[in-house]
Amino acid sequence: MRNNIRIMLVISVIFLSCKQNTAKKINYSGLKVFSCEKFNDTSNKRLTVLHYVNVSCSSCLTEIDDLKKIINLRLETVDFKLVCHSKNDFEYFKHLFNTKKINLNNYCIYFDEDNLFEYNNSDFKNGNNKIAVTNESGKVLFLGNPIKNFNEVNRFMSTIN
Repeated sequence: MRNNIRIMLVISVIFLSCKQNTAKKINYSGLKVFSCEKFNDTSNKRLTVLHYVNVSCSSCLTEIDDLKKIINLRLETVDFKLVCHSKNDFEYFKHLFNTKKINLNNYCIYFDEDNLFEYNNSDFKNGNNKIAVTNESGKVLFLGNPIKNFNEVNRFMSTIN
């Protein structure tokens, strides 16, 4: 009996260690570029921070500034993407953007007009997952919300540093 357990354990370890890396990547299909005014060259960016936000919600929009404060604008190594979803055809966000009441320099801004982002990226259906960090190949290194969950700030910061 003990030998059977040992054999099962060894087989399990071998199976898990040989399992192909199936790291998730962000699917951007269906998104429309709203603005992508970059002041820095993105060719030397090793990471991308993606922020998924409801731009028809004013308190959700404050999360953009909160994220900027957390990361202290690491423009030299981090590329920023803002994926916006809205219940009001993005009119409120467009007004804030066009009147410069919201500062989004160095962000690429995408609109999810057809609400496909959550469908294509099921991990974002969880309301707690609003921010992702991906490497150069698009592999997700971090997924969570360091703005709302203080316990995730250190993990987020260690990912982008």
